[in-house]
Amino acid sequence: MMYQHVVDGILNNSEPNRNLIIFNFATQAPVDGNVTYTPSNTFVFIPIYLDENGNPFEGILEGNYNVSSDNEFRFTEITETYLEGIFSGTFYLSTDSSQTVSITDGEFKVPRITPDEDDYQMGR
Repeated sequence: MMYQHVVDGILNNSEPNRNLIIFNFATQAPVDGNVTYTPSNTFVFIPIYLDENGNPFEGILEGNYNVSSDNEFRFTEITETYLEGIFSGTFYLSTDSSQTVSITDGEFKVPRITPDEDDYQMGR
Protein backbone atom coordinates (compact mmCIF):
# COMPACT_ATOMS: atom_id res chain seq x y z
CA MET A 1 0.00 0.00 0.00
CA MET A 2 1.16 3.54 -0.76
CA TYR A 3 0.52 6.44 1.62
CA GLN A 4 0.52 10.01 0.33
CA HIS A 5 1.23 12.62 3.01
CA VAL A 6 1.15 16.41 2.97
CA VAL A 7 2.44 18.41 5.91
CA ASP A 8 2.12 22.16 5.66
CA GLY A 9 2.34 25.02 8.07
CA ILE A 10 2.21 28.78 7.94
CA LEU A 11 3.55 31.29 10.43
CA ASN A 12 0.60 33.70 10.17
CA ASN A 13 -2.80 32.72 8.72
CA SER A 14 -3.47 36.33 7.72
CA GLU A 15 -0.45 36.16 5.34
CA PRO A 16 -1.07 32.95 3.39
CA ASN A 17 1.67 33.62 0.83
CA ARG A 18 4.55 34.13 3.27
CA ASN A 19 6.51 32.01 5.72
CA LEU A 20 5.02 28.74 4.52
CA ILE A 21 6.53 25.24 4.48
CA ILE A 22 5.07 22.22 2.68
CA PHE A 23 6.35 18.65 2.63
CA ASN A 24 4.60 16.38 0.14
CA PHE A 25 5.86 12.82 0.41
CA ALA A 26 4.81 9.21 -0.22
CA THR A 27 5.75 6.14 1.78
CA GLN A 28 4.75 2.52 2.18
CA ALA A 29 3.67 3.09 5.79
CA PRO A 30 1.76 5.64 7.88
CA VAL A 31 3.75 8.53 9.35
CA ASP A 32 6.26 7.44 11.99
CA GLY A 33 8.05 9.49 14.64
CA ASN A 34 11.09 7.22 14.50
CA VAL A 35 11.89 7.98 10.85
CA THR A 36 13.84 10.89 9.41
CA TYR A 37 12.22 11.38 6.01
CA THR A 38 14.60 12.10 3.13
CA PRO A 39 14.54 11.78 -0.66
CA SER A 40 16.24 8.38 -0.35
CA ASN A 41 13.59 6.70 1.84
CA THR A 42 10.42 8.07 0.22
CA PHE A 43 8.82 7.56 -3.19
CA VAL A 44 7.89 11.21 -3.63
CA PHE A 45 9.59 13.99 -1.68
CA ILE A 46 8.67 17.55 -2.60
CA PRO A 47 9.57 20.25 -0.07
CA ILE A 48 8.39 23.82 -0.76
CA TYR A 49 9.14 26.99 1.19
CA LEU A 50 7.82 30.54 0.83
CA ASP A 51 10.08 33.08 2.56
CA GLU A 52 9.05 36.21 4.47
CA ASN A 53 8.70 38.08 1.15
CA GLY A 54 6.64 35.34 -0.49
CA ASN A 55 9.45 34.15 -2.75
CA PRO A 56 8.85 30.49 -3.69
CA PHE A 57 11.71 28.08 -3.00
CA GLU A 58 11.69 24.36 -3.73
CA GLY A 59 13.83 21.50 -2.57
CA ILE A 60 13.91 20.43 -6.22
CA LEU A 61 16.39 21.80 -8.72
CA GLU A 62 14.70 23.83 -11.45
CA GLY A 63 14.07 21.97 -14.69
CA ASN A 64 14.49 18.46 -13.26
CA TYR A 65 13.16 16.55 -10.32
CA ASN A 66 16.40 15.95 -8.44
CA VAL A 67 15.62 16.76 -4.83
CA SER A 68 18.46 18.31 -2.86
CA SER A 69 19.92 15.40 -0.92
CA ASP A 70 20.22 17.37 2.32
CA ASN A 71 16.47 17.97 2.68
CA GLU A 72 14.96 16.05 5.57
CA PHE A 73 12.35 16.24 8.26
CA ARG A 74 11.29 14.21 11.26
CA PHE A 75 8.24 14.12 13.44
CA THR A 76 9.12 14.70 17.09
CA GLU A 77 5.56 14.20 18.28
CA ILE A 78 2.54 12.62 16.63
CA THR A 79 -0.85 12.80 18.33
CA GLU A 80 -4.44 12.39 17.20
CA THR A 81 -4.74 16.18 16.93
CA TYR A 82 -1.35 17.51 15.76
CA LEU A 83 2.02 16.74 14.20
CA GLU A 84 5.18 18.38 15.50
CA GLY A 85 8.65 18.13 14.05
CA ILE A 86 11.89 19.54 12.74
CA PHE A 87 13.26 20.05 9.24
CA SER A 88 16.33 21.23 7.38
CA GLY A 89 17.64 21.47 3.86
CA THR A 90 18.53 23.53 0.84
CA PHE A 91 15.77 25.24 -1.09
CA TYR A 92 16.17 26.73 -4.59
CA LEU A 93 14.36 29.85 -5.80
CA SER A 94 11.74 28.60 -8.27
CA THR A 95 12.66 31.19 -10.90
CA ASP A 96 16.46 31.05 -10.45
CA SER A 97 17.99 27.91 -8.97
CA SER A 98 21.31 29.70 -8.42
CA GLN A 99 19.64 31.47 -5.48
CA THR A 100 19.28 29.22 -2.45
CA VAL A 101 18.10 29.30 1.13
CA SER A 102 19.51 26.89 3.69
CA ILE A 103 17.35 26.06 6.66
CA THR A 104 19.17 24.28 9.47
CA ASP A 105 16.79 24.36 12.42
CA GLY A 106 13.22 24.58 11.11
CA GLU A 107 10.36 23.58 13.39
CA PHE A 108 6.66 22.96 12.79
CA LYS A 109 3.54 22.11 14.76
CA VAL A 110 0.42 21.68 12.66
CA PRO A 111 -3.10 20.32 13.21
CA ARG A 112 -3.53 16.73 12.12
CA ILE A 113 -6.26 16.17 9.56
CA THR A 114 -6.92 12.59 8.51
CA PRO A 115 -9.26 12.35 5.52
CA ASP A 116 -11.99 9.77 5.59
CA GLU A 117 -10.98 6.73 3.54
CA ASP A 118 -14.14 7.20 1.45
CA ASP A 119 -12.60 10.46 0.18
CA TYR A 120 -10.25 8.36 -1.94
CA GLN A 121 -12.81 6.14 -3.65
CA MET A 122 -12.63 6.33 -7.44
CA GLY A 123 -15.45 8.26 -9.09
CA ARG A 124 -16.19 10.52 -6.15
